[in-house]
Amino acid sequence: MADEQTWVDRQGDVWRMGDDGLMHTPETAPFPREHVEKKWGPLRLSTLPEPPGLHGSDEGRC
Repeated sequence: MADEQTWVDRQGDVWRMGDDGLMHTPETAPFPREHVEKKWGPLRLSTLPEPPGLHGSDEGRC
């Protein structure tokens, strides 16, 4: 999902808002945003780069 919003904490961990309304990262259990910011610092909005070849721009390359 290229339009998915992500947030980064002060340690550089990337968080995503789940369908359950909680913030998710692969390294931790899901938490409410308030808990994440209290424990790991303020979150800043970020975007993940689009994976190469998503729109066929790398098609035919080896």
